[in-house]
Amino acid sequence: MTALATGTRLAGLKARFAPLFARIAQGAAERDRTGELPYQAVADLAAAGFGAVRVPESHGGSGATLPELFELFVELAAVDTNIAQALRAHFAFVEDRLVAEPGPGRDKWLARFAAGELVGNSWTEVGAVKVGR
Repeated sequence: MTALATGTRLAGLKARFAPLFARIAQGAAERDRTGELPYQAVADLAAAGFGAVRVPESHGGSGATLPELFELFVELAAVDTNIAQALRAHFAFVEDRLVAEPGPGRDKWLARFAAGELVGNSWTEVGAVKVGR
């Protein structure tokens, strides 16, 4: 497989998250077999700043490029596809905020991401749609 990105920042991010990805991999098959939800693994990723890898360094994130994020995402998916799937919506929302008009609203969200908060899938629901519809 050809690398999507290379460089010092990516190497540092891979080294930073490799131990966490290894821990996630240890329980992935059992979680998948039993249907156990990966609450702790997702919480550990959030606490480690994985949800803020695209947030600019000036806002407390890692400032990764999209290709760098994709490289990390491929590595995460290789150890647990369910967690990678669960975080898709978060990263879509991060991108939505990154291209938003600069200002207090955008800055508030970037700060939340840098603090370890994650966004769930329901952010794309339009209007008063009830869950399950």
